[in-house]
Amino acid sequence: MSHRSDTPRAVLRADHDELRRLASIVLDGIVAGGRAEVSETITALQVRVLAHLAREEEQLLPAYALESPEDAAALLADHAAIRTALAELDVTTDLHLLRADAVKDLLAKLADHAERENRGLYLAGGEARGRPPAAARRR
Repeated sequence: MSHRSDTPRAVLRADHDELRRLASIVLDGIVAGGRAEVSETITALQVRVLAHLAREEEQLLPAYALESPEDAAALLADHAAIRTALAELDVTTDLHLLRADAVKDLLAKLADHAERENRGLYLAGGEARGRPPAAARRR
C-alpha cells in the first residue's frame, strides 16, 4: 500500500515527528540550563503546534466529524487542552519558571493526541486508502 507524501494527512503525520523533536530539544535545554535556546525553541514549537492544529481543523476534522462525530469532538477538546498547555508554557517561560515537568506533560499530551489521530483521523475518509472521503462517496 503506497501513500502519497504530499497529502494533508501525510504532511500532518510528518509534523508529529518534528513536534516531538522540538519538544525534546526544549526538555534537553531545560536540563542543561540553556534558557535562551529553550525560549527560542519553545517559540518555534508553539508556532508549529498551533499551525498544525489549525491545519487539522481546516483540512481534516470537518469531514471526519461527519464519519466519527464523537472522536472529532474529543480531538477538538484535545486541541483546546494543548492550546492551554502552550499558553501556560509561554507564561512560565516569560517568568523564567519553566520546569521540565511542564514540558514532559506537554510531550505526553502531544504523544497521546498523535496516537489518537493515527488510529482515527489520519485513517478516516479513505484518503490513506486511495478512496474519496465518505461524504464524497455519498453524493
